[in-house]
Amino acid sequence: MSNVVSDEDQFVDVEDSDTYIDSERPPIVLVRGRPYTELPSGVIELQQGQLFNDVNHFRQILRDFTIQEGFALNRVKNESHRVTVKCKAEGCTWRVHASPTADGLTYKIKSYNGEHTCRKLTKNEEANATWIANRYGSLIRSNPDMKISLLETNLRHKYGLVVSTWKLYRAKQKAFESAGEDHKASFKKLYNYGNIVRITNSGSIALVKVQRPALGAPAHFQRFFLRFYSQKTGYLSGCRPFIGLDRCHLKGPFGGVLLTVVALDANCGVFPIAICVVEAENNDKKFWPRAWNRYCYKHIYANFKKDFPALQLRSLFWAAAKSSNLIEFNAVMSQIKAADLVAYSWLLGIPSKHWSRHGFEESIKVDHWATTLPPAIHKRLEDIKKEARHIIPIWAGEDEYEVKGISRHYIVKLFSHHCECGLWKISWLPCKHAVACVNTWRKDLNEYVHPYLKKEAYLRTYSFMIHLIPDESTWPEVEADNEGCGGSSSDVVGLSNAGNVTKRMTVQLDVGNSSHNLSAADFETFTGDISHLVHSTNPSQAIATQPLQATEIPQMTTCQP
Repeated sequence: MSNVVSDEDQFVDVEDSDTYIDSERPPIVLVRGRPYTELPSGVIELQQGQLFNDVNHFRQILRDFTIQEGFALNRVKNESHRVTVKCKAEGCTWRVHASPTADGLTYKIKSYNGEHTCRKLTKNEEANATWIANRYGSLIRSNPDMKISLLETNLRHKYGLVVSTWKLYRAKQKAFESAGEDHKASFKKLYNYGNIVRITNSGSIALVKVQRPALGAPAHFQRFFLRFYSQKTGYLSGCRPFIGLDRCHLKGPFGGVLLTVVALDANCGVFPIAICVVEAENNDKKFWPRAWNRYCYKHIYANFKKDFPALQLRSLFWAAAKSSNLIEFNAVMSQIKAADLVAYSWLLGIPSKHWSRHGFEESIKVDHWATTLPPAIHKRLEDIKKEARHIIPIWAGEDEYEVKGISRHYIVKLFSHHCECGLWKISWLPCKHAVACVNTWRKDLNEYVHPYLKKEAYLRTYSFMIHLIPDESTWPEVEADNEGCGGSSSDVVGLSNAGNVTKRMTVQLDVGNSSHNLSAADFETFTGDISHLVHSTNPSQAIATQPLQATEIPQMTTCQP
């Protein structure tokens, strides 16, 4: 679309008449010209008669045009009421002059000579760090680890620019600084957001905790906790009594730690329960000392194989970790002891109830929580059925069967959902020995799957709705009154101690020593009695519930940060 001004675009600058002498209405100002519009291709074209919103808009477009065409500017006049610019190259005839129209605000190109007689430049002072940050800010913020060389290549291919490395680093820093302004604004919205969440989703919890360095000083953000009512009711209605807590360090300008609380639905999918943003892990967190904790196989194994790299010990470690009963566990540990006494002592230093399947709390009904989720229940049952095809159980009477294994025999009691291998009690799914017995008895295998792993539980979990949040412009303004801090939500600033959370997370954990001080990120399964919440010198490690009855909808349990 052309921006050339036609005859029909010519309007009278100011409409004046005697009728306005006694009128309170100001004169109507009509501007000649055509507003500047960006072409679909993104290429900038300047023409005489183009209109711009104001002088800043014109300067911005002029800078972009200069970088696009590859020439330097000589600003003859650069004032609010006039801008006259020439090409800096000696002898070049390119020139543009713009000034305000009759309304005093709109800027218009009054004269323009767009012909260049100079060569194109590869280094342009107009492409400073601020311009690069504005042009590539979204790309840099979405890829914080992006290499400078990638940004350099993009500028060369798109604009033909050769930019110094220090300028690119400065541009990257400015992009993050501008993002910090957005982060600052978001902190001021937390109170209003929490209020609208409680209004639209009754029963939800949205808590903001702040600190004030001094009386009357701006409130510094400390913690934010969010849990929708549907998340709580969904968890209590259909999920297993298992809660996992994990953390990740936020890489924004204010840092902090994001804590997430999740559960497992009936299909072994992750069900989010709550999120919490905290300033750092410190001694001011609550934790649940009676919760049942499991350590992560991945981290223990990483440290184990670092000190004991023998392939035999690696396989024996996994055999011990997957042992579902004490007899098998002791047998594997004896093999480890015979192979390497030091490795045996190393593993004994970690209580087996935290890392071996046989020691897990039976009421949890989750046999493992690894880095990858277990397959769907029906897929697991099909695999178990295949394993049970070659097992021949012997009926002893009533519901009892004897099943012979390779090294020993197992007693199965169908009515009580018990098998001596231990897997049935741990996972709530019939083990291969139980499946063989059920098939022999010609019963429906689904009757021996716990209700928490059935379709009905899955539907109950997701039957509660998170109601939509209206547009931000409609949110009511609320006054903040957090722990006596008071004040308005508009004076909340970023994390007060973001500098404390810049430590790198240690991936390889030292769990082989005698102290076993593992952080919250290194625990996996948490279930137990949380009737007493106490302060501890350790960070928050677990959120848990009492073991639930399978035939009842669990009672409400609220844990606040």
